[in-house]
Amino acid sequence: MSGNRSTQNIRRRTYVRKKRRKLTRNALLLIAMLFLSVIISIIITIIALP
Repeated sequence: MSGNRSTQNIRRRTYVRKKRRKLTRNALLLIAMLFLSVIISIIITIIALP
């Protein structure tokens, strides 16, 4: 039983790490999208001003 528990814990840890990586990747994508939208809005305002 003790051996099985240790292997399960290791598996859980690796699974959590994989999930965290996915979350960070999604966060980076969201930040990039926000930056792009902000840059586009700034460009539109610069074009619209004159």
